[in-house]
Amino acid sequence: MNFKASDAINLVFTLIGNATAKSILSIRNNLEKRKILSNEIKDFYRENYKKNVKNEHELINLFDAKNWSFSIDKKEIEELKNFFFENFFVKNDYNYYLEHKHVLEEINKIYQKALDNAFVIDKSQIDWKKTIRVIESRFLTWINNKNLKQNHELKEKLLVIMISLNESNDKGYTLKYKNLLNNLDRYKKFVNDYDQKIIENNTVNLQFYNKYQNILNIHNCCDYNMTIDEYLDYENIIKQIKKLPDNGELWDFDFTIVLLKRVFFCSIINNLFTIHSEDVPRAKIEMILSNGGFRIDFSKESLKNLYIALTQNETKIKELIKFSSKRLNLNLIELIRSLIKNLLLSTNLEQFQNYNKEETFNIPNLKVLSCYSILIGKVINFHLSSINETIFAYPEKNSINFEIALVDTLLNFNNKNDIIDILKTNFKEIRNYPSTVIIKSIDFIEYLSNVENI
Repeated sequence: MNFKASDAINLVFTLIGNATAKSILSIRNNLEKRKILSNEIKDFYRENYKKNVKNEHELINLFDAKNWSFSIDKKEIEELKNFFFENFFVKNDYNYYLEHKHVLEEINKIYQKALDNAFVIDKSQIDWKKTIRVIESRFLTWINNKNLKQNHELKEKLLVIMISLNESNDKGYTLKYKNLLNNLDRYKKFVNDYDQKIIENNTVNLQFYNKYQNILNIHNCCDYNMTIDEYLDYENIIKQIKKLPDNGELWDFDFTIVLLKRVFFCSIINNLFTIHSEDVPRAKIEMILSNGGFRIDFSKESLKNLYIALTQNETKIKELIKFSSKRLNLNLIELIRSLIKNLLLSTNLEQFQNYNKEETFNIPNLKVLSCYSILIGKVINFHLSSINETIFAYPEKNSINFEIALVDTLLNFNNKNDIIDILKTNFKEIRNYPSTVIIKSIDFIEYLSNVENI
């Protein structure tokens, strides 16, 4: 049949989708809904599996943001949500935000999400309260690249950053900042004059009006009700930094967030004006505005947690980040075994009590299903490890001692006797099981792998 390891992976994702769809009681009598849900949950889990998503809160946001099409009934979607968060998660004893490698992975995910949003044509469909703006991704990357830990080095680092912005008198930050303010004043006057009908209402002026009005939204980036000229004033920021204690650990947490944002926006403006120019770089500003604007919203827990992980010490991270005791189960075999067990339990409780006996029942034998799943898992692990190995590695150095050709037998449901032989050869605990028991279990896998049967 010439099956490949990728077929084994697809089988597991299909089983995950079908087992889930078959477990949602409210749609049990609606085949079309179950078929749609099977594909949706399979794709949803596979996408987050590939992205290595771990955080429970992040998954809640992703689940809520997804447009589930299997049903318009909120109760049915809520039942799915409850099932997903009860069955797709495992206990988590480790705070990943203490691990810099994980933090970098999350920053890359946020960058990718911001990039994905940038390619959405109809931006009105994006809920910026639930997703990532380009400016938010840039802010985290900037903090990481500058290593702006809130410690005894932070004060000096911020002063160095600010002073470097004004090193060139003819192209320094102060001139660019004044140009920005002059342009914003000009845009504001145009908008006001247009509103008061001082400027003629025609197609060209309307285009300028809309552009200028959009650019004036840059004021929304300011905290503490500060005006844009106060918020980005060079001397004001320098004075504030110099007045602070030398040890950044003594600085107020919320105040430090705002201070870092102000320094960051100064750096952004300095970079936007690459050369001395009287006019504001409208195209660059409009690009940022069209991708969510200049606001950095710390009500988003994922954003705030990454900021904390980048800037705080271990004690503060443990104190400030609300730690979830659960994470998404990324072990495919462990997950499908659990879903099948729950499905069988809910299908026929009385018969399920005898699932481990060496007899033929109307339901499959869980031990046989487990053994089959373990072999499929070895195929998948072999496949994934081979991808990561160099093509010049010697065959005997392969990390998993498993014959990949067995996948052709494991997935060929037309010849179940060969599957029985493999299972009995590899697992002594089922070696004496009657073939009818094992076939019943293989039949169940084949049955559950077909979306038409759910």
